[in-house]
Amino acid sequence: MSERKPVLVRLVFLTLLTVALAVAVAACGSSKSKSSGSAASNGSSGGSHLRVGLAQPTASNDHSFGEATHDGAMEAVSKLGIKLNEVDSLTTPSAQQSALENMARVDQLVLMQGGISAATISPKFPSTQFVVTDGVLPPRPNNHSVIDNWLPVTYLGGVVAAHESKTHVISFIGGPPIPPIQQGLQGFTAGAKSVDPSIKVLSTFTGSLSDAGKAKTAASAQIAQGSDVIYADLDNAHIGIVQAAKQSGKNVKVIGSVSPKCTISDGLDIGDTLFPQARIVYKLISDYVHTGTLPATQTFGLQGGYSLFKLCPGAPKSLKSVLASTTAGLLSGKINPAH
Repeated sequence: MSERKPVLVRLVFLTLLTVALAVAVAACGSSKSKSSGSAASNGSSGGSHLRVGLAQPTASNDHSFGEATHDGAMEAVSKLGIKLNEVDSLTTPSAQQSALENMARVDQLVLMQGGISAATISPKFPSTQFVVTDGVLPPRPNNHSVIDNWLPVTYLGGVVAAHESKTHVISFIGGPPIPPIQQGLQGFTAGAKSVDPSIKVLSTFTGSLSDAGKAKTAASAQIAQGSDVIYADLDNAHIGIVQAAKQSGKNVKVIGSVSPKCTISDGLDIGDTLFPQARIVYKLISDYVHTGTLPATQTFGLQGGYSLFKLCPGAPKSLKSVLASTTAGLLSGKINPAH
């Protein structure tokens, strides 16, 4: 019995060792397969294999583009199974470029909100696809630009403002004077002038989408000049305009942008020029997952329902027919907001 025990022990040990080696080999094979799948050059093999980076200059809860962009990416996580690597509040160029480089090393698709540029990064990472939402990147095989056409929807905002103004003075407040916001001013002015050619349109760029103090100062100055409808092309800074309107003691109305602001504006908001950015971001990721490619440039706007003017609950009912007829004219081409 004493002679058999060492033999049995050795047999048991060898058996356990064999099982352990088999498990280790299987594990290595599984890891290699998973790694190979995640390194696919495009998203056509499925969302679960796609790593997406998202870089934003604003906060992901800014009640505007940042939040909508985040929501679209999170929908892709939920429905498509992508792996998301998100960094927000990138307020300096150095922080933005560092985040993009870090993402480009591990992610196959990198999205950045307008205001961030991958112009100097994308040539270093030719196998990574870069997409700027509401902006333009230089032509390269791995650069993709998404343009939001603000002219038609802000034209609608101008039409509404002109119909509601009693002083024949309206105004526009934007953050930094970047192309989409400048285009917003152009559309807003054109829409207002189509209703009242003599209407006065004031404009101010505060340089910040989130600084409520600067927005409040700008709005107070415009109200002092007679503006009774203010278009706010801002994010969190929108609340500063609401504060200025309330404190003025005058009948001042507000028009918001990007995301619904009716509840934020405490009853002062006539309506909002909306761009469902979440829907656009989800479409971009979904298209890449299913086709493995994206066009060099895509434009979104009124066509297809990618922008609209939505009235707040307390807005005059007469504006519904005005908006309906003007929207129809824009969609048919009878109204050209660029002129």
